[in-house]
Amino acid sequence: MKSDQSVSSNKQLKLAVIGLGKTGLSVLAFLKEMDAHLVAFDTREHLPNVDIIQQQYPAVELRLGALKPGELNEFDELIVSPGVPVSEPAIQQAIDHGVSVVGDVELFCRQAQAPIIAITGSNAKSTVSTWIAELCEAAGKSVILAGNIGYPVLEALSVPAPDYYVLELSSFQLETTYSLNAEIALLLNITPDHMDRYDSFLQYAAVKERIFSNGKWLVSNRADELTLPSVERTGIRLSFGLDEPADSTAVGIQGGRFVFAQQALCDLADLPSWGQHMLENALAVACVSVALQFPKEALKQALSNFKGLKHRCEHVKTIHGVSWCNDSKGTNVGAAIAAISSLHGRLPIGGRLVLLAGGVGKGADFTVLGKTIQQKVARSFLFGESANQIAETLLERDYEITKSMEEAVNRAYEWTQSGDVVLLSPACASFDMFNSYEHRGDVFVASVQALLPVLESES
Repeated sequence: MKSDQSVSSNKQLKLAVIGLGKTGLSVLAFLKEMDAHLVAFDTREHLPNVDIIQQQYPAVELRLGALKPGELNEFDELIVSPGVPVSEPAIQQAIDHGVSVVGDVELFCRQAQAPIIAITGSNAKSTVSTWIAELCEAAGKSVILAGNIGYPVLEALSVPAPDYYVLELSSFQLETTYSLNAEIALLLNITPDHMDRYDSFLQYAAVKERIFSNGKWLVSNRADELTLPSVERTGIRLSFGLDEPADSTAVGIQGGRFVFAQQALCDLADLPSWGQHMLENALAVACVSVALQFPKEALKQALSNFKGLKHRCEHVKTIHGVSWCNDSKGTNVGAAIAAISSLHGRLPIGGRLVLLAGGVGKGADFTVLGKTIQQKVARSFLFGESANQIAETLLERDYEITKSMEEAVNRAYEWTQSGDVVLLSPACASFDMFNSYEHRGDVFVASVQALLPVLESES
């Protein structure tokens, strides 16, 4: 795939903005003052707020409906929104004709005036990105959190440059980014996701690995070989893991401490009691502190004070001794397995784990999830498009298929007893029944709040 390094030249460029969701509109706003011929595309025949878009951008030619063969070949550059696959035939035809295809993150990277800390992974990237931003602030640095979280990246260019940009990047964004050149590039984990978009798991993993391109510090997860930078990548390699660090390229745990190069970074006793996946996330944050040579007190403060994110293993309430946990952001199999394993390891004596799961599977194979459920979950309440597909992996394990989130919550309430934990971790996308994973989590929380709170205890 070809990418030019600049969208400015002596001639008037002809640029296509493809996809007019939140990202596409931010691209239009960014390019509005450029001396270029702008054409905006959206595959929807009836675009919401089309009148407002035309009023705001009267000079922009608007084309709606399916992309036609050959109609993108005339452009100098296509700026494609993350939700639009570059495998779209009309886009591939344009690439074959030498047209540059980029995304909003690429436009941002061409203009950014501060070092970039870039984070990707199948799971936990929002948590770790937010945590790293808080680490920078604890070290007295100004920071802007953007990308797949926080500011749309191009909007971040409209305010003064900070000391660091922290960018959460999805595989979709990395597909069309060429000039990232991150100060720190961090790949947390890789588990199957978006298999409806990629030809294979290895193709998906290769897109994630693009985050390391021309990075200075390349940070990987020792427990996940797929996160290791490919041999041709240049940069300083650093890894994190729950084991003891073997050398000065590793951060790990030894003697009850986070350790790097035989030096203690912080004591586990000073940190909250976390499950394994949160400890791994904390070690990833520690790698950033090491690379940027932040004071140990800043790291300790950031680790000790982090409260987690909404919809990510968020404790909702305890009713009759049953704890309810909202992990609606668990939108793939790997995320759900991590949440199940973490909570199962912290069950009170005699307590059982109950799972609420289902939604749009995105081409996922639920076999491994089924094995985890069989080992660690006492009963599952399934809903949505993939409910039957998940159920097929459970063999004789107890489960029920329900028609709604409210029904799943009510049935779980009837089935549980004191000491149990009910976890919503769907392992699926939300758009069969909900507007977003946030909407799904909010419906779960509202359903829990609606339960009769007899002898309720908040914690």
